[in-house]
Amino acid sequence: MRRTLFRAVPLCFIAMLTFPSVLLAEPKLFFANQYLQLGDVVLCRGKVAKVSSSGDALSLLLTDAGRQVVAIETAKHVGKDLALRLGGQVIMNVRVHEPITGGSFQIAGLSPNYSKRILAAVRISCPLPSQLPFALSRD
Repeated sequence: MRRTLFRAVPLCFIAMLTFPSVLLAEPKLFFANQYLQLGDVVLCRGKVAKVSSSGDALSLLLTDAGRQVVAIETAKHVGKDLALRLGGQVIMNVRVHEPITGGSFQIAGLSPNYSKRILAAVRISCPLPSQLPFALSRD
């Protein structure tokens, strides 16, 4: 009589043992392309202190660092359009009438899908410039 060296193991246990790197890497790969940008400014955890949702609008309260860079970026674009991008894709263009210097602003007219994605994007750690999957500079 032969002895078998293998025992029956539940399939889900085998999958967890076999694919842990895929399970761990997936969120990083998903979020790598989900940065929120206002012009050339990446709005992330280090620049956004608080986000609140109300209907189809999101209100963003910026940190001191976020307030400074948004004020500079919007001052450069007074009277011009400024792109709001999510994952490198333009989701809306906004006309800047005056610089945003108060440290808070609202994004209105968003679909529920974009609202959820933006809420997730502003919770991501701020990337180093070399980690961004898309170019931040424009001509």
